Amino acid sequence: MVENLKIKTNDLRRKHILAAAVEVFAERGYRGATIRDIAKTAGVADGTLYNIFANKAELLLSLIEPLAEKIPGRSGLVLTDDPRGMALLFRERLEALDTKVLEMLRVVLSEALVDAEIRELFYTRVILVAIDPLSSAMTQLQPDFEGTIPNPDLMSRTMVATILGLAVLRMLGDSELERTWSCVPDILAALFSNMLQPVSER
Repeated sequence: MVENLKIKTNDLRRKHILAAAVEVFAERGYRGATIRDIAKTAGVADGTLYNIFANKAELLLSLIEPLAEKIPGRSGLVLTDDPRGMALLFRERLEALDTKVLEMLRVVLSEALVDAEIRELFYTRVILVAIDPLSSAMTQLQPDFEGTIPNPDLMSRTMVATILGLAVLRMLGDSELERTWSCVPDILAALFSNMLQPVSER
């Protein structure tokens, strides 16, 4: 009972710190923000923050890790060559790319380009977490698709990169993409389900 209460308290404290980090990073940027700023905004001591997050980079990545669940390959993964099923997979992921997620992704990507530690964390804790299950699922499906998935590792990376690329275009304010966003899942589904079709049926 006491242990459960402690876990719940720590979880609430973690969420509170993450909410403060979003506020501080949005206001000051990653480089301009300090652990002290975030702790003060969260109303906790610096030491309390360090008990939960090793450093500022880990805190930043904890904000964006949920993105891995939005990229095809993680939760609820059902691979099929049926465009309707594939469209649902893409629609669920794309709908999760809301303004808040895109703002944090913008911060992370700008830092990942210049900071090796953040780049490594982002790649291993977000990108690979999305790629690996997708690649495994495609490898298992290879016999069913008569060898039309010649390189599951490459195809899974192509799918993840496509979602990430679309997110970047939205961050850049691409007007055509904004106007036709609801059509994107069907376009992606048609593209990738066609790639999964046996060559004789294409």
